[in-house]
Order: sequence, then structure tokens, then C-alpha cells
Amino acid sequence: MDRVFLDANVIFSAAYNPGSRIGSLWRLRGLKLFTSDYALAEVVRNLQSKSPSRVLSLAGLLSRMSVIASPTITQSRVPGDLPSKDEPILQAAIACRANYLLTGDADFVFCFGRVIDGVLILRPADHLLLREGD
Repeated sequence: MDRVFLDANVIFSAAYNPGSRIGSLWRLRGLKLFTSDYALAEVVRNLQSKSPSRVLSLAGLLSRMSVIASPTITQSRVPGDLPSKDEPILQAAIACRANYLLTGDADFVFCFGRVIDGVLILRPADHLLLREGD
């Protein structure tokens, strides 16, 4: 079973537009979905400011995933070009032993397709393409 860590922007997109293709991640078999309390706080903050009615959609998504506590940052595991605000995301993906970190965050662009401490960083669409090939 693949362990997939979802960045805040992925969860936000699925909650904001439940019928979107990104929402299909929650319907795929063979995945265990994770996020962190740090990412979740960002999702909630953004949903409350942009579309408070979508917070209920978020609750449904969260019922099918695990939320982990954000780990302590270990500088040696974080690529030097990653902004400090994104370090907790990568660290959490590593801490929960995820196979994949899915993000649409442009700050991760230099990481797409790279494996960092066992975690392959991909855009959600690229992960879905991989799954379609299975």
C-alpha cells in the first residue's frame, strides 16, 4: 500500500471543488493518505477566508486520511532551495514514511520527480497518471 502525503494546496483544491479530478485521490484503492497538522491549519485558514461553506467538504476528506503532528525540522534533510515555510511539509512526509509527497506548490518545482529521503515529490496530476498506468 502506497503512503501518500498531501500538501495543503492539494487538500484545499479537493475541498473547494469536490468534483475535481484531484478529489479522485480519495477514491483510489491501495493508498493511505496523510497530511500534517501544519498543512491542515493552512487548509482551514484558506477555506474559512475564501469559502466557509466548503469546510464541510474538508471534514469528509479528513475522515479518510491520517493527520500527523509536525515533526521537528532537521536541516540536513531539506534541500537548500526550499523556503522555510515549506520545510515542515517535506519533513512531515519523511516522518510518516510516505512514498509520495503530492503538491502543486511552485516552491517545490525544483523537487518534482526527485526522491528525497525515500519520498518521491510529484504534482497530483503526475501521480494520477502513474496510477492510471497500474
